[in-house]
Amino acid sequence: MKTKISLAALSILLTLTCGRCLAMMEIARLSKAEVKKMGIELRALAAGPRDARIEMEFDTRDALKKFNRVELELMQDGKFVVLAPLKEERTKPNHILVGFAADRAAIKKLTLRIVVSEPALGGTGFEIPLKDFIDPDKIH
Repeated sequence: MKTKISLAALSILLTLTCGRCLAMMEIARLSKAEVKKMGIELRALAAGPRDARIEMEFDTRDALKKFNRVELELMQDGKFVVLAPLKEERTKPNHILVGFAADRAAIKKLTLRIVVSEPALGGTGFEIPLKDFIDPDKIH
């Protein structure tokens, strides 16, 4: 009898604690064509002799209508160094702008991820590897 009560209590506890926190996000790495089709704009501006100011701007309609956040990811040797949310600016209705400054040499290791919430567990992260979009040698 005691075992049945313990199993019932464990079942209830697991049911109450399971949720989105245990879910994995679906990741979609975007190509240049997909970024353009989704209306995502990337800009790189000089911020001193070695640094750059990177900006990303996009509309939160269509595929990004359930926008949740933008994350900045720095990977090195296949390991996370930094994963941080960026503060967004709402420049006009349904429009998001995010930006950050970084050493130009680090751009090839950086990825921006637009996270949208969906009924699917964890949502979707649209990944934009900056090395595919920004040439550090062409930033002026």
